[in-house]
Amino acid sequence: MHLSSHPRRRAPISEFGLKRMWIWWVYGFAALTLVSARADSLDDWSAAFLRALKAENNTPPLGARSMAMYSLAVADAVNAVERRWKPYAYQPTNSTTGASVDAAVTAAAYRMGLALFPSRRADFEALWNREQTNLPSGPAREAGFQLGFASAAAILEARMADGSNTQIPYIPTNAPGAWRRTPPWFRPPDLPHWGLVKPFALTRPDQFRPPGPPALTSAQYLSDYNEVKAIGAKNSATRTADQTLAANFWSDFSGTVTPPGHWTQITLAISQSNSVPLVDKARLLALVHIALADAGIACWDTKYAYNFWRPVTAAIRVDDGNPLTEPDPKWESLLPAPSFPDYVSGHSTFTGAGGQILRRWFKRDDLPFSITSDTVKGVSRSYHSLSNVVQEIGMSRIWGGIHFHSADVDGQELGRRVADWVFEHELQLLPAAEQKKE
Repeated sequence: MHLSSHPRRRAPISEFGLKRMWIWWVYGFAALTLVSARADSLDDWSAAFLRALKAENNTPPLGARSMAMYSLAVADAVNAVERRWKPYAYQPTNSTTGASVDAAVTAAAYRMGLALFPSRRADFEALWNREQTNLPSGPAREAGFQLGFASAAAILEARMADGSNTQIPYIPTNAPGAWRRTPPWFRPPDLPHWGLVKPFALTRPDQFRPPGPPALTSAQYLSDYNEVKAIGAKNSATRTADQTLAANFWSDFSGTVTPPGHWTQITLAISQSNSVPLVDKARLLALVHIALADAGIACWDTKYAYNFWRPVTAAIRVDDGNPLTEPDPKWESLLPAPSFPDYVSGHSTFTGAGGQILRRWFKRDDLPFSITSDTVKGVSRSYHSLSNVVQEIGMSRIWGGIHFHSADVDGQELGRRVADWVFEHELQLLPAAEQKKE
């Protein structure tokens, strides 16, 4: 089947402008600054949490939960001073006039860092001590500290029994199309319970559950299978050097900031180049991270609801009942498949969510930025729009040989639907008459 006639396949990636993407090995856009440059205390604390994600080897959904809790504590603390939007979990009853916003940010982030990443205490305490020296002592600082501590406590209480620590058994099956442990490590399934975790904003984990992977005997599955088998093979003859680079650049496995962390970096980079002030950035980061956290929950609900096999399993076994799929017992993917089912792609779901929040916040898609990777050192990739990067990230999972195309397409749509819900229901701006006036 020709690519353009595929009922659920987007147009070839080049049509989305990836041929116009510039790649620099040292510098990105001259007018843009990478996220490493310090702008305010929120950037410093976000960097500390990203270091924690890498050090803890967090899986993406767990990391997304941590980042959501951190950014919500900060957003509620900032809002306790500014009163710009409806709070998530904390609203003081007494007057907060004169409290320091920076102090509130610092206290909320510090308390949340110690709670979520106790092994990183030294890093968080060092930053806490440094930030304190940047804040003038006095009632404003102390009032801000109290608001930050209280906000963090409220978020911790709200998520205390959210199901993230609940363990459930995974029952394997050898049915055609069912997920099986994948080479080279054949690890057990990761976080099979995560689809039962309480969402931050959604009414339930399966609120937007996609329709499911294509039937094994369908033309759509055959197209997906042949595509990833050709372009996602370890020694593919059809994958370009840039596609190989992109697959590795966006691999975001454990030991990196993972997909949610990469979207944190993208958000900070775009915020910086668009001069988003700290108060507004606190709300934006919270919206992005709520969407990422719920995208992870919704994605894992979908993954284990359908329990669909990875391309490497399909290529090696091909017990799918489809006479047109050809097996290759020696087939290897470019990237090792993560230890959870294929449908839907987690990275694509996170990407759909992160990109959609940013698109709706800035009310446009053409948001250029440059970004680096924990996997491919010394390389900065630059993008001229959100669609540009979203499409590349989605395709990178196919170029890497670890996802079928439908898992990407439906994952992105799931992420967008989650993001739309979050944007329309959480941290809503108050009418001007209700906002705090100083």
